[in-house]
Amino acid sequence: VHPRLTVLFSVTNGKGDYDVTLRVEHETSGEPIAELGGPFRVESPLAISDINVELRNLVFKAPGGKYWVQVIADGEIAAQRPFWVKLAATQPEGS
Repeated sequence: VHPRLTVLFSVTNGKGDYDVTLRVEHETSGEPIAELGGPFRVESPLAISDINVELRNLVFKAPGGKYWVQVIADGEIAAQRPFWVKLAATQPEGS
């Protein structure tokens, strides 16, 4: 379990109402480990909205590997970025 992952993304060059989803998924299986979303309104193509999302207690089922953070607008991937998960070495108690 990873205690916290913070994602910042910007929305620009749009106008109107969108159904926006933020998804974190494993590259190989495509299985989402986190997903949240809802309606989002953009008033002007010149408007810039920075959205900061904090995801808590993520469970990475594979001990390591490549994952994607995706921003999906109206069912289409608008942006995505890869990141890699590595199993951290644990230290014995008292070290």
